[in-house]
Amino acid sequence: MEDTTRMTDAVDLGHKLGYVLLATADASGFPNLAVANVIKRVSEDKLAISSWFCPATVANLRRNPRLDVIVWDSDTDQGYQILGTAEQVADIAVLDGYIPERPESRAQVAQTEREVTVKVKKVLPFSRAPYCDMDPAGGEA
Repeated sequence: MEDTTRMTDAVDLGHKLGYVLLATADASGFPNLAVANVIKRVSEDKLAISSWFCPATVANLRRNPRLDVIVWDSDTDQGYQILGTAEQVADIAVLDGYIPERPESRAQVAQTEREVTVKVKKVLPFSRAPYCDMDPAGGEA
């Protein structure tokens, strides 16, 4: 299966780069882009992505679980677009008052590290150079 190989390659590239991009959208379709520092494969068709996500990213995933993960090496212009659905958002670490001397910081700084479990639907190539973002079966990805 081509997606399985691409998913393995995408995870390996994410480890090498040390980050991936996570795109979400709110209920009205307004986009949000976040950076995650960990990507790992959980099973043949699932990934886990973790970071200190901002509250808007988490709210988007709870209202609209569809997401897009971009793993892209700008130096080589090789990468992957992973389309999927958030199955679970789990808290894995919590801070209490990241900047204690500035109480207003609680509302502005991510206080919870979360892991998003992603059910992968499709893995497509991604690059700056022209590429096709169509499903090989003929529809949009």
